[in-house]
Amino acid sequence: MRYNPRALFLAGLGLAALAVTLCLPPIHQWNNYHDFADARGFLGLPNALNVLSNLPFLVVGILGLRFLARPPAGAFREPWERGPVAVLMVAFLLVGLGSSLYHWHPNDRTLFWDRLPLAILFSSFLAATVIERVSLRWGAILFFPLVASGVAGVIYWYWTNAAGPGDLRFYLLMQAGSVLAIPLMVLLFPPRYTGGRDLLVVIALYGLAKVFEILDGPVYHAGHLLSGHTLKHLLGALAAWVFLRMIRRRQTLVAPARQA
Repeated sequence: MRYNPRALFLAGLGLAALAVTLCLPPIHQWNNYHDFADARGFLGLPNALNVLSNLPFLVVGILGLRFLARPPAGAFREPWERGPVAVLMVAFLLVGLGSSLYHWHPNDRTLFWDRLPLAILFSSFLAATVIERVSLRWGAILFFPLVASGVAGVIYWYWTNAAGPGDLRFYLLMQAGSVLAIPLMVLLFPPRYTGGRDLLVVIALYGLAKVFEILDGPVYHAGHLLSGHTLKHLLGALAAWVFLRMIRRRQTLVAPARQA
């Protein structure tokens, strides 16, 4: 059986990233992680804007599942490809719920329910991109192992956190690996559908969201309107919407890409 050297290169990078992660010392969560700049309440709702800014994730997830129930011709070359995208849409829903719960009462226990949907989101997004760009066969084989590994990374952090400061290495590996691997797949592999470049917009919006997360306090104190963390949620939901819009508008290309 012949394999695409670009696919082997991508797999090699993934294994190298895992090896480096295993060699790193544990990565701990900083002590003031739960201290957000905007703690204003509204009608009895604590941390109101950080809670309510997750609602767009729910909207995108619901609209996405509604679309997947009756997709137009050309949106999916193979009917089963709807399954991985449906998992991603459910992940958007769970992110909205989990993040809202966490910001309602920020602590390590509720943070687990924030990070678990995010792990499912990043791992399913990565696996869906493998299916769309690299190989239908290998994407289908790797989908559940990738999602399971994302979930395992969060469980590992929570387990180690119960006995000490916790270890975020594997949770961060899934996030960082997805953010780096998806643009690589867009650049290295031909698309099977139109609109695939929107994946780069999704990643760019996520990168911008992380910047605002880091600048949570300075952004809030600049005008006391919105905090950086609230803007992070809104930009993340916008990235989810761009992905949904891509799926809704795309068409199957005439000549399918060669599979690895």
